[in-house]
Amino acid sequence: MNIKQQSLKDIIKNSLNGDINAQDCLIKRFNAKLWKLSYQIDKENAEDIYQDLALFLFKLLSKLSLNKFTEGGLVNYINISLNHEMIHIRNKIYAKNKNEIPLLDEEPMLENPYHIIETNLLLKAIKSY
Repeated sequence: MNIKQQSLKDIIKNSLNGDINAQDCLIKRFNAKLWKLSYQIDKENAEDIYQDLALFLFKLLSKLSLNKFTEGGLVNYINISLNHEMIHIRNKIYAKNKNEIPLLDEEPMLENPYHIIETNLLLKAIKSY
């Protein structure tokens, strides 16, 4: 029995028409790419990033004019678009981290040079009281 595999264009069309099996097929088809990019962006938050990339994939596919692409051209376009989105997400995370000021316990507190004088004056005031 020779079963012809559905083309990516047909899978996308069916997916956009609400076919759950086609949507599942799309996720399976790009699953490895989505996970790879997610881990490249941030290993600790890979699951959240995976969901963002999957959502991006479906938004991208809903905007495409499928007639303009060959099968191979469509795959390349999707892969390049996912790579660009990875860079965009990575830049957003970098900008966010750059603007945060980490508070580390290991950082030595700068000692007030007048701290010793203030302490001595306080002790003198307590003794004289």
